[in-house]
Amino acid sequence: MSRFDKFSGTPSDRPLTLPERKQPDKRSIADRIARHEDRILSGKATDRPSEAFRRRADFAIALDATGSMSDLLDMAKTSIRTILDRMHQHANVEIRIRFFVYRDYDVGAEPFEASELTADSQKLARWLDGVRAFGGGANDGEAVEAALGAIYQMDERAAVMIAGDEPSNPRKSLDAAGRRQTMSAREWAPRFGERKVPIHTFVVGDDKRTVADFAAIAEASGG
Repeated sequence: MSRFDKFSGTPSDRPLTLPERKQPDKRSIADRIARHEDRILSGKATDRPSEAFRRRADFAIALDATGSMSDLLDMAKTSIRTILDRMHQHANVEIRIRFFVYRDYDVGAEPFEASELTADSQKLARWLDGVRAFGGGANDGEAVEAALGAIYQMDERAAVMIAGDEPSNPRKSLDAAGRRQTMSAREWAPRFGERKVPIHTFVVGDDKRTVADFAAIAEASGG
């Protein structure tokens, strides 16, 4: 008999109840992004001068759209007007945003989708209305790298923001899946840094893997 088979203490007639798991407040991500926009446009979120952002006021916001993230998409839809308004308060030029949503390679198609680049919050909200949260699989991460690759190819960003609850796919996992030609998110990050395009990351929940991975991506890009 192992120590786990033994019982000590006084039995109780009360039913066993497990502590309720704290659910991440996905709506708080909108506030964090909006507050962070203030710091980006004032130059406080990076060591780069704020004028660099005022010359290129196009932003990419990449959101996790796997199965557990439907609330995050709803948050973005209802908060995009607030985010744009907060940005306009600190910028001397029109702010435009392109939304990206990413999933993982189990979806059987492109693991990301992109909206048009626009300053119209209603257009962005309508686009988000058509996005469905699904997929994700049981591997080590999500296809953050696919979204970053698409954003990098478009080359139209002053800054990138990523929000999700799981880390990007590590190099070893991409190799094991036969994706040796796919750059990892951590490999993309310094390339953004070379272009002076910082990546700012927001973790939904408290997954330590995601916290560490997103911090590394942000640091390598200057975010």
